[in-house]
Amino acid sequence: GADRKELLSACDQLRAKGEVAVMLLGEGKAFVLALSRQLSERLSAIDIANEVFKLLEGAGGGRKDLVQGSVSRPEKLEDAVKTLRSILAKSV
Repeated sequence: GADRKELLSACDQLRAKGEVAVMLLGEGKAFVLALSRQLSERLSAIDIANEVFKLLEGAGGGRKDLVQGSVSRPEKLEDAVKTLRSILAKSV
């Protein structure tokens, strides 16, 4: 499985392509939520992660464009993705 360093590297690689707006990557209980640079000018990954990680019973911290954290309920990822989509639909 991927460790946190590998998750962050994957986010950096995807963001460098400039095509992906939002990424929620996880492995086990480690999660990373990242926004493209353009999207992070309008939204905060911290605010989004607070909502998403709450569903996964976790917590995280980071910057406006990237948050990393740990969760207790990774099996609730599908619900977290639905919440993420809802947040983005209201914000973009």
